[in-house]
Amino acid sequence: MQVLSSSQKKDITPSQLLPESMFDFIYAKDGEAVIKSGDTDFILSGGQMLIVSSADGKTMSVTKAPFKYYSFSLASEEIKKILGNSSISSFFAKKFKSSYHIFDFSESSIAEELCSQLEKEYQSPYVVAGNTAEVLLKLLMLEIYKLNPSPFGNTERQNKSMQKIREYIDAHYGEEITVEKLAESAYLSPPYLSHSFKSFSGFSPKQYLTAVRLVNANKLLTTTNLSINEICRKAGFSDINNFIRTFKSFYGTTPKKFRSI
Repeated sequence: MQVLSSSQKKDITPSQLLPESMFDFIYAKDGEAVIKSGDTDFILSGGQMLIVSSADGKTMSVTKAPFKYYSFSLASEEIKKILGNSSISSFFAKKFKSSYHIFDFSESSIAEELCSQLEKEYQSPYVVAGNTAEVLLKLLMLEIYKLNPSPFGNTERQNKSMQKIREYIDAHYGEEITVEKLAESAYLSPPYLSHSFKSFSGFSPKQYLTAVRLVNANKLLTTTNLSINEICRKAGFSDINNFIRTFKSFYGTTPKKFRSI
């Protein structure tokens, strides 16, 4: 995480180094700053995220210190790759035609946690055979979509139903969850629910559940003194060996070693 004091002013991105298809994601953890991009000033405070075109250089002036933030850049093509053919990919295709967006995550800590883990992932000394960063970014995109759902319609009606399934998983990931139970609650067949959820989010229900459990296990490892076994249970894993194996395959190291970094 990057921290600026009230006396600091920082150039964020030289426009000549980045193509117009790039977007900067800036998440404010604490404090407040004015970010100037081109001829526009944005006031960004704790819990807010600014997504803005990288085409213009940016400067940041702190108005409430300390200003703590996470930042990274993504190309529009990379965003398309991450989202694949999911329903929300069309949502972002429309969104990113505009040069900037501000989202308020002050009522939720998950966006901050995802940005924190993304920063750690990019700085990690471990080489992970997989797509950890892509999974975290996809989860972040789903959080952004949650704040700005598409207008209601045939496809949107299905998206709304799948969003409810997603919110249920977010709230109950620590419990036993099966596709059959999810399907029953939505009055759908298990195969239809799995197909619809995958089309909506880019994850199968099981993949999404596992990702949410891992993100929350990671958070517990860094913010609590709970034992590995306790974290395993709280995150929804029923078997400690499966938890350790799944965590290592995703983050590149065991929970115990991760905690000692």
